[in-house]
Amino acid sequence: MRRYLVAWLLLLLAACSPPRVAGPGSTQPTETPFLRIVAPTPAFAAPPLAAPPTTSPPDYTPPTPAPTAPLGYVPPAAPTAVLQPTYLPPPGPSATLLPLTHTPAPQRPTPAIATPYPLPPTPTLAPPASPGRLLFSVPWPDTGPTADTPGIAVGRDGTLFVTDVAQPGMYRYRADGQPLGHWDIPPLPNGPPPPSQSPGPRTLAVAGDGSLYVPLWDGMRRLTPDGRLLGAWPASPPDGALSLAVGPDTTVYAVNSQRSQVSRLTADGAPLGAWNGPRPDEPFRAASAVAVGPDGTVYVADWGASRIHLFAPDGRFLSAWVGPPNGQADIYTPVALAAAPDGSVFVLEGRRRRVARFDPAGRLIEWWDGPADGDRPFSPYALAVTEGRIYIVDAANQRVQAYGYTPLGPPVPTLAATPPR
Repeated sequence: MRRYLVAWLLLLLAACSPPRVAGPGSTQPTETPFLRIVAPTPAFAAPPLAAPPTTSPPDYTPPTPAPTAPLGYVPPAAPTAVLQPTYLPPPGPSATLLPLTHTPAPQRPTPAIATPYPLPPTPTLAPPASPGRLLFSVPWPDTGPTADTPGIAVGRDGTLFVTDVAQPGMYRYRADGQPLGHWDIPPLPNGPPPPSQSPGPRTLAVAGDGSLYVPLWDGMRRLTPDGRLLGAWPASPPDGALSLAVGPDTTVYAVNSQRSQVSRLTADGAPLGAWNGPRPDEPFRAASAVAVGPDGTVYVADWGASRIHLFAPDGRFLSAWVGPPNGQADIYTPVALAAAPDGSVFVLEGRRRRVARFDPAGRLIEWWDGPADGDRPFSPYALAVTEGRIYIVDAANQRVQAYGYTPLGPPVPTLAATPPR
């Protein structure tokens, strides 16, 4: 330690001693001090660097560096789902299947007339069926190669009229089903000659005086029960008539299948007007049948809307029986109608293959859905009604069936037979 301190002192003394300079003529070199302290030279000062901008351009978004996993990182494996075995009950005796029951959903009451709607699906029948009493079943005569189905009507004395669709003619039967013969429908006076294969009528109607109204391709005819011509008029109003009815006041109603409208005519064929629907802005979807009650109420079946429209004799709309889904009436796709003397209305429902009976308020009383008197299912096409008896044309089995029914009461008073003006 002492040696180090002595060395430091010697070096310090040598540094502080002035240099010795050789005199003139001396050959000794100038002695350089062992340690010289030189003042530091000022360093070059570079200009300060400009500060970087603190804000980025308006459209500049600095990229976000993607996170990187450290080297050697292995993510943990996802847990594997454990499959549970499917449970199978032990074998046992088979369960007894109970019959399915259908409970319709509650429906809110709606106005009788509504906007036309698409055809609803076939609803399940709710009330119990009442097959009635089958009185007789008779086949209609061979109608040839034509596929048309005959029309049917019943006279005041109970005589049953069935149209001959193969040619312009009429078959007659007694009230017990016994045949009475056939007669040809006379041509129109001074009318065009009939075609070589003139089809017969598909519908007819019986008036209160017993006369028959029969539409053909060339016009309407009014005939006696034995086939004599009483009157005729051209085919313009009832052209394409699908259904006919005659009111107590001798007014004739015809459903035009081509125009889906109801024509109203006098007994001589003078037009009284036509209805395209219950209201101007609500036309019939597909008018299919017309019937007139003993009090003069006109019933029009609208197949496309599943409803029955009620009109006054002068054409004023009264009300409607609306089927599902917009109404509560148990009516579906009506294709034919008949009004009974007791005020009840018989409706042939095509999709259901049944004939339903309704009271004057539109409530379902009973229906007929067979039996099928043949090899094919019961397929009603046309019907006619008299007091205590209903006649149904079974198109699939080519038969006419007669059923009995119990009237609701005495016949409804008939509207006074005052011809319309």
